[in-house]
Amino acid sequence: MVQHWDSLVERGDAALYVSSVTTGIEPGVQAKFDALRNRLTGRADYEFSLSRDYDSAHIISPNICVRGQPIYFHVIHKFHDALSKNIGITYSIPQPTNLVVPLHQIPNYCFAKWGIRHSIRIFYPRLHTEDRRSHILTVDECATWYEKVVRPALSRLAPERTNNLPATYSTETFRSRTRNGMLFISGRTISDWDLQYLGDYMRELVAENDMGWAEGFFFLHEIRGVKNSSVHTPSATAATTALGDFLTTHGIPPEVRTEAGVLAWVDVGIEISSDVGDCLAPRADTIPALISQFSSIPIDKATSMAVAGNGKFYLDPISCMTQVAGCRLSPGVRGRGPYGVIKLQAYVTDKAVTATPDEGTGRHAKHITLNDMLNNRHERFLTNLYETYIDCVGEVTSNVRFEVRVPLEFGDKVMLHYDSDVIRDCLVSLDSRTWWHLRAHRALAFKLTIDWHLAATVIERSKMSALLLLAAASWVINSLHAAPDSGPSCRKLMNAILPRQPRASVDADTIAYRMSLSAPAQEDDEEDDEGEILSRQGPLRLNSRRPSRYPTRDEEEDDDDEFEDDMQVDTVPCNPYGLIFLREIRIGEAYPIPRFCSSSSGFLDEKTFRYFFGTTFSDFKQYVRSMRVAKISNPQRVKNKVVAKSRFTKLNLPQVPIFNVAGTQQPIEIREDSDNDTADDSEGEDAADKPLDIFKLPFDQLLDIIYHNMFSQLASTSPNPKPGTRGPYILLTIEEREDVHEGVFKKRNLAKIWDTCRFKVLDETEWRRLFERFFPAKGQDTGSRAQNYSNCPFISDWTQVLELAVYAPYWEAGREALWRRFKRLYWMPAARADRIWTTSGKRESGFVYPPGESGTAPLLYVRESAPTWNRNAVSVPFSFSSETLTHVSPQLA
Repeated sequence: MVQHWDSLVERGDAALYVSSVTTGIEPGVQAKFDALRNRLTGRADYEFSLSRDYDSAHIISPNICVRGQPIYFHVIHKFHDALSKNIGITYSIPQPTNLVVPLHQIPNYCFAKWGIRHSIRIFYPRLHTEDRRSHILTVDECATWYEKVVRPALSRLAPERTNNLPATYSTETFRSRTRNGMLFISGRTISDWDLQYLGDYMRELVAENDMGWAEGFFFLHEIRGVKNSSVHTPSATAATTALGDFLTTHGIPPEVRTEAGVLAWVDVGIEISSDVGDCLAPRADTIPALISQFSSIPIDKATSMAVAGNGKFYLDPISCMTQVAGCRLSPGVRGRGPYGVIKLQAYVTDKAVTATPDEGTGRHAKHITLNDMLNNRHERFLTNLYETYIDCVGEVTSNVRFEVRVPLEFGDKVMLHYDSDVIRDCLVSLDSRTWWHLRAHRALAFKLTIDWHLAATVIERSKMSALLLLAAASWVINSLHAAPDSGPSCRKLMNAILPRQPRASVDADTIAYRMSLSAPAQEDDEEDDEGEILSRQGPLRLNSRRPSRYPTRDEEEDDDDEFEDDMQVDTVPCNPYGLIFLREIRIGEAYPIPRFCSSSSGFLDEKTFRYFFGTTFSDFKQYVRSMRVAKISNPQRVKNKVVAKSRFTKLNLPQVPIFNVAGTQQPIEIREDSDNDTADDSEGEDAADKPLDIFKLPFDQLLDIIYHNMFSQLASTSPNPKPGTRGPYILLTIEEREDVHEGVFKKRNLAKIWDTCRFKVLDETEWRRLFERFFPAKGQDTGSRAQNYSNCPFISDWTQVLELAVYAPYWEAGREALWRRFKRLYWMPAARADRIWTTSGKRESGFVYPPGESGTAPLLYVRESAPTWNRNAVSVPFSFSSETLTHVSPQLA
C-alpha cells in the first residue's frame, strides 16, 4: 500500500492520491491494510530481545520518606500539580465509615518536588465528602495550612534558616504577583536531615490549632519517568539489585517497604525490541495472551477482562492500524493475579517522538486543532510532522513496552518468567520505511485537503459536508501518534465520518468504539462538559449581528451527488479495512471543495459543532465571510519596519556551538539565577520573554547566536509587494521566518523560497565584499547605515563585539570562522550601503529574472552559478517537500 501511494506521488495525481490515502477508495477499489501479514507466528528464527526496568513508584506514608536529597517546596500552590487523574490506587477513609475512594478524588496539593520530576503531595481525606468531590484546595484552606502548619513546622525544624519565610500566604501572593497580574511562583529548599521529622511536627500543629479538616493527612511520594535509569536483564538477581538501586538513587531508603503505615507500589516495565531493526507492535487479537505472559494473570481471566464491554479495558489502535494495538487495563480485586497488579498498559515506544507531556489541554502528544487549520497554522505543523516521520526512517524503531503497577514487595518478582514462542505469536513486525511512511503519507494527504478547503468560496466552506471533512482531518492526524479520541463528541464525529455496516452483521472487532451490538441505534446521551466546550478557543469570539440558522440534514444534500441513505438499516460506524479510513469523499476537478459524499449519517448536531470549532455556526460563517470580503492586510506579510527579534532566549540557548574559536578559554561565564528566579517555576513573566544579555556568554556561544540570528533577522526584514492584501515575496510562513536556519540560504531552487526575484551571480571576491557589509573588520567603514540595517540587530551585535576588549583575542579568528560558514551559503539579499533589501522592476546591471518571471521583484545575490527555478519539482517519493503536490493538484489548488 505504501509503495502504491509512492507511485501516486510520482504521477502527480493529487486528487486520486488524497482519496486513496484518506479513504482507501480508488475507482472500483476499496483498499485494505493487512498488518497481520507481518505477524511473527511460526517465525522461530526471528530474533528479539527483552529488557526490564523500573519506571516509577508511588509511596503513601505518614511522613516524608526522602533521604539524602533536599526537597523544593512552594508557598503558593500550583493547582495543576495536584493529583487529578486516576492512578489505579484507592484509599480507605476510616471516618465516619470505611469509604474506599480513588486517590485522585481526595483533596490534595503538591507540597514539594525533588530530583528530576518527582513530587510529594499532601492528601486530606477529611475533606472528601458527599457534598465536595473537588480535588482542589480552596485559597482559604491553602492560606490556613501554610500559616498554621507549614511555616510553624519549618520554624521548629530550622529556626535560623526559616526566619525569612513569608509571614502570611497573602504577603507571598503580593510578592509573587507581577506587573501584568500573573504569578511568578518561586520556592524554598528543605535540607534532607530535617525531612523525617516534618510530618510529626505538622500533625502536632494540626492538633494544637484544632484543624479537624486536616486530621489524618498523609503524603504521596511519586517517582516518575525514569525507566531508562534502571535497565537490567529479566532475572531474579538483577531485578532485586536494580530495585534497591532504583529506590536509593531517587532518595527512598529500601527499608521503607517495611515501615508502619507505608503503602507502596512500583511500575515495572519490560521492552521487546527487534534484533534486526524492525518496528514491532502487539497484535490486537492476542492482547489477552500478552497480559497473561507479563502479569501472570491466568489466561482465562485475562481473556474475560480484555473485552470491549469491560469499562476498565481500552484498546488503543497504533498509527490508525486496527489490527495492532496497545491496551490499558485496571483489573478488579479478583483479577489482579498473584502479584496484585492494579494497573497495566501496553504501547509502542515510538510515541516519544511526538510526546508533549502536559501540553496544557490534557493531551500528551503533539496535536492540531480546527482553530489551527482555520487560521492557516496547519502548514507548518504538518510540514514539521511529515519531516519528523521521514527523519525517523532507519533511525527510530518501535519497541513494544508492557508495564504493570504492583505492590512494592512484588517489584522484583513480576515479569521474570515468559515463553518466547508465545510472545512471538503476539507480535507484528514492519520494516522502518513502511512504519513511518504510512504516517507521513497521511500527514501530507490531509495537508492538501486542508489547503484546498481554505482556497474555496465562502458558500462552499460553510457546507457541513466540507466542515465535517475538516474535523475528520484533525481527528485522524491526532490519531497518528496517540490513541484515537473516543470522547462523547468524538463518538458523534465517528458516526458521521467513518464507514458504516449493519449492526446485525458487523464484526465486533471492527466497531469504532464501545457500543452495544444488540440494542437498536440511539443517540449518545453522554455529552462533553459544557465548560470544556466553552474553553476551547475557536477561530473568533464574537456574536453575530445576523445569526445564521443551523443547517438541517436535508439542506446539506448536494445536487452533484447521489444521496446515500444509510439510516434505512440500523448501521454502526466501523473500521473494517485494517486502517482507520474515512467514508467516501468527493474531490477533484468536478468538485469546488473537498467534502464527504452526501449521507443521512453525515451530520453534526449544534453542540458537537461547537465542541470542535469552538464557536457557533453563525460566528463561523461570519468569520469566513470577513476573511474573504474585508480588504485587510495579509497577515503573512513581513513586518519589516520593526526591529527583528533574536530567535534565542534564556531557555533555548545553543547547547553545542558550531564555532570553536575560544576553545576552553572562555572569558565570561553566564550568571546563575538566584533561588527565587528559577525558570522552571515561572508562571508569570515567562523566562522566554526576558531580555538575554548575549555579552555575558562565552565567545563561541555568542558567535553562534549572532550567526544564526542573521538568517531569521534577514528573513524578518524582507520586502513585501503592493497592495497590502498580497502576501510577502518570501514564501516562508511567519513561524518559518522566525526559525529559519542556514539550510534555507543554501537552497538553489529559489522557487521554493521566493514568489519572484531577480538574481546576480557573484564570484568569491564579490561574495567576500558582501560578507564584509554584515561583519566588518575592526575600524572598517562600510558606508552609511540606513534602511534595514538598523532593524537587524545581529550587525550591531557584531560591531559591539569589536568594541569589547575582553573579546579582542578572538576578533580575527572569530571573523574568519564566520566567513568560512558564510562562503558556503548560496544566496543572500543584494545588500548595498544604504539598504539590505532592494526591490526593483527597472534595469539593474547584472540582475536577471528566473524563467517566466517579470515585474518588480527583490534583488538577490547568488554564489558562483545561476539558481534553479522549478515550482513543481517532484523527485523520488519522500525526498520531496510537503508542498510538492500543491502545485500539481487539480483546480482546487
